Amino acid sequence: MKLNGSQRKQLHTALLDAFPNVSSLDQMVSFELSEDLNAIAYGPNRSAIIFELIRWAEAQGRVTDLVEAALAQNRGNQLLQKFDQEFGPFQRIQQPVTTTEASVSDVAISNQPEAKILTEPSGPRISAPSKSQHPPNLRKVDADRIERILAKYVAVQPSTPQDFFNFLVSRAGLPDVWVQNLRGTWRGAIPMDAHNLVKFAKEQGVNPNDKRYTTLGCILNELLPYLGFEDRVAIVALIIKYDLYLDQQALDDLIIRYQVPLPTRLSTSSKDIGPNIIWQGPTESVQLQASRKQPEFLDVGDLIRAIQQSTSVCRIEYPNISVTGTGFLVANNLLLTNYHVLKPYADSDINAFAQNALLRFGCFSSNQENPTNGQTFRTAGANSILSTSQSDELDYVLLQIEDRIQAVEGIGPLSWDFTQIPTEQMDLNILQHPEAGPMKLALSSNGVDKVLLHRGLIQYSTHTAGGSSGAPCFDKNWKLVGIHHAERSRTFGTIREGILFSSIYDRIQQFLA
Repeated sequence: MKLNGSQRKQLHTALLDAFPNVSSLDQMVSFELSEDLNAIAYGPNRSAIIFELIRWAEAQGRVTDLVEAALAQNRGNQLLQKFDQEFGPFQRIQQPVTTTEASVSDVAISNQPEAKILTEPSGPRISAPSKSQHPPNLRKVDADRIERILAKYVAVQPSTPQDFFNFLVSRAGLPDVWVQNLRGTWRGAIPMDAHNLVKFAKEQGVNPNDKRYTTLGCILNELLPYLGFEDRVAIVALIIKYDLYLDQQALDDLIIRYQVPLPTRLSTSSKDIGPNIIWQGPTESVQLQASRKQPEFLDVGDLIRAIQQSTSVCRIEYPNISVTGTGFLVANNLLLTNYHVLKPYADSDINAFAQNALLRFGCFSSNQENPTNGQTFRTAGANSILSTSQSDELDYVLLQIEDRIQAVEGIGPLSWDFTQIPTEQMDLNILQHPEAGPMKLALSSNGVDKVLLHRGLIQYSTHTAGGSSGAPCFDKNWKLVGIHHAERSRTFGTIREGILFSSIYDRIQQFLA
C-alpha cells in the first residue's frame, strides 16, 4: 500500500520515538522482518534511514509488516500504538495481486498470483479443512517469515526448485494424493512456490497420515535439520508458538533438541543468597505481588530472542561440593559471573575455584523430560581470571574459557549494548540455572522496582533461587541490563538485586575490544 504524506510523517515520527538509535532499529529489521537494514535503507542519520525504510516498505507492499515488527519490538510505544489504531484497519485491506514473477535469486516475498493447488492438478480433489482439523492461525508477518526462510534455503540448492519442493513434500509424510497434486503446481518462481506451499499447508490443518503434527508442522520438521542457526531458531519458535506439533512428546523432544528456555514459575520459597541488600523499592506486599506477574510470551519475536540469548548461558559447577551458579558469555571465550560464585566462603581461594570450575552449556529440560547433559568446558587455567570486583562492590568476575569453546556450534556470546539502562516498572527477564538444575526462564511484568545508578544496582522482584547468581537480566526487548547477584527474604516479601551491566562494562571494556 501507499501512505499519504500525513500517514508517512506520522509513521516516521513514531519510529523515531520507538527506536532511539540505529542499533535498535537494525535489530528490529533483522529479528522481525528478516532483512538487512544496511541493504534496504541508507542515510546519513537515523531520520534519513527511517525515511528510506518506510519508502522500502511501501515499494515492497510491507507497510503492515513494518508496523507489526515495530510493535513486536516496542509494544509499549504510544506513538506506534496510535498509528496502528488509526491506520491499522486501512493497512490490512487486501491489496491487488501482481502477475510479475520473481527470479530464482530473489527470495523476497511479494504479492504473486497463487497456484490453485486444490483444483487445477489432475487426480482427486482435496476437500477444505474443517475446524476440527486445527488449521494454524498464523499472523501474516509470521507466515511471511516461514516463506522467506524456505525460499532462501531453496535458492541455494543445486537441484531445481521444482525438484526440491517435490522432495520436501514427499519426505513430510503427507497423504499420497496431496503429494501427487502438489507435483504439478510448482512454477519455478521460488518466492511464489514457497508462498503457495505454506498457504496449502496452513489450510490442511492436521496431517491425517500423522496426527501428531499439523501439515505445516510436518513440512517444517523435515526442513529444520538443513537450516542455519538463526533460521532454525525462528522455525522452532514458530512451531512452539502456533502449536504446529500436537503431540506433547514430539514437542518435548523439539524443546530439548533445540534448547528452548520456556517460561517457568519458580518456587516462592526464599533463602538469603549473595551479598546483603539495602532495599530501596516498595515495602508493601501488595505492590511487590503486583510486580511479580509473570506474562506468557506475547509474540514469536520474544521466543526467538530468548533462544538466541540462551546459547550464551551456562551452569557453573564444582566437583565434590554443592555450590553452583550461573554465568554467560560476553565474548567468544569470555564468561561473566558473580565474584561470590567463585568465592562462596570467606576462606575460599578464588583462583582455585576458577581452575576447578566446570561450565555446563546446553542443560535444558521440557516440562516432561529429564534435563540434557549439555556440553562442558573449563576455564583457561591459572591465568583465567581477567578482571574482578568483590562481592560488596560490583560482585563480578570475568573469566577466560578454554579456546575449544569457540569452535562449537550453538554456543556463542549474547548480544549486549552497554548503553542500555533499565527503568523502574520495566519488564525484567532472567535466564538462570536455579537449584543446580536445567536452564529456566523467569519473566515479570513491571519487575524492576528500583534503579540505583550511583551504586550500579538494579532491584527487582523477578523470581530467582539458589544457583541463579551470575544470571543475565534482560529488558522486555531482550537487551542485557544486569547480572543477578542477591536475594533476601523480608516480612513484606522476597527481594532481589543485580548489578547494572553498564557499570561492569567500564571495568571490562578493554577485554571486549
